[in-house]
Amino acid sequence: MLTSTSPVPSPSISPLFAVVLLVMVALGASLILYSVYEDLLPSEQEVGEAERGQMALKVDTGRSYASWALELNVTNPHSFALTDYQVRVHLNAFNFQNWSLLSPERVYFTLDPDGNTPLPYWVEDFDATAQNAVFWVKVPSIPAGGNASIYMWLSPNNAYPEYNDPSQVFIIFDDFDTINTAFWSTAYLTDYVVSSSVLRINIGGLTMVNPLTFPLQDGYAVETRVLVHSTAGGYSGTFPEFSSSTSTRSSNTNADATILFMRNTGSTSLSVWVGDGSTASYNIVSGSTVGTLSDGTWYITGAGANATGMAVWVNDPSSPVYSHNSITWAKDMRYIVLGAFHAAQGGSTYDIQDTSYDWMRLRKWVFPEPSAINTGNWVESTTIELYVRNIGKAAVTLDRVYVEDYANKTLLYTRGLGVKLPAGSVEKIVASFTGEHTGGLLVTVVTKEGTKARFVARAD
Repeated sequence: MLTSTSPVPSPSISPLFAVVLLVMVALGASLILYSVYEDLLPSEQEVGEAERGQMALKVDTGRSYASWALELNVTNPHSFALTDYQVRVHLNAFNFQNWSLLSPERVYFTLDPDGNTPLPYWVEDFDATAQNAVFWVKVPSIPAGGNASIYMWLSPNNAYPEYNDPSQVFIIFDDFDTINTAFWSTAYLTDYVVSSSVLRINIGGLTMVNPLTFPLQDGYAVETRVLVHSTAGGYSGTFPEFSSSTSTRSSNTNADATILFMRNTGSTSLSVWVGDGSTASYNIVSGSTVGTLSDGTWYITGAGANATGMAVWVNDPSSPVYSHNSITWAKDMRYIVLGAFHAAQGGSTYDIQDTSYDWMRLRKWVFPEPSAINTGNWVESTTIELYVRNIGKAAVTLDRVYVEDYANKTLLYTRGLGVKLPAGSVEKIVASFTGEHTGGLLVTVVTKEGTKARFVARAD
């Protein structure tokens, strides 16, 4: 959760550029370099003749823009490092002030202040009027007891829209466009409907076709966005359920290791049941009321487990409504159940309180979780987007890109690429830099095979 705020520096949009010179040197391969800026010179220009072994260069319109990156400090309170961890970034009126600059379509995250290393992210919620937003970012590494910096970019254009993808962030993400029958079994669903990417279960439950390849108590959480339509019927659908078998039998008479989180029968009361799998009972907690969930309201509910404990929560995973930290699990929990908790154990005809699921996700989980703290440090930079296309007959490997001030040859930006570019394919390169460039830009892309693509741009 973010804990501080600082206003962004006053915007000073960097100048737009126009390409004025194009040169290509070919050594056995063919490349086209596309430059993409606002208000370029004519949208197509060609230099050289392919039949003479020279390169054809094409310039397409595009964009160059100023961007601002806010440094977020991700802290790990544990004595072990975290890798590929899904970090929740929560912005609100208390920790962030620049809502007029923030847009869910244009925000993105990187590992570095130069914007070279994009991070997968997902926009869970965004409401500028209410000044509330939740993003999830997959962070490669957070050292034990230490910190890792990531950068949230506020920009007139999103340099990495392809990274806004929950399937890249979470281990499993299901938005219920359809029921994925390779993962879910509908054998115990009697009455359900999928419409507008929402799964509504009225009778029965959704179970997994195969167990997970890892136990959920190895540090994982499952969360769902759920709505219960009315109290009519028995228990609600699960929010969710962990189980050591395809589903837990009534009263846990099959001695499952299990976590059940749902509304109690005929009630809005939210309750939790937990059994460690050592006995045919809920021997950790049985039906304890931990709150209420109103009819007709969407909530994000979740459960997490580790080697010695568990927690369940509503909307905010940092504030569990119930937790237990001294459990010895007797069995591995490798199944997730939605709908009737005992779906495969006589629950296929069980009439639950009609429950809708917007999505379900599985991610890593430790408690307490890492927090993302607003450092108040802003970096203003110029961002340009480049596209390189290989028009030769053989693949090449893009080695490095350089961006220099054309007048004084000051290096503004360089990055190793190591990208293999098959014939006919296109590679997007995003370059962000903070240095002055009043003399224009000299951009050079070189390949390991010796091909060099270069162009010069001057400020309009």
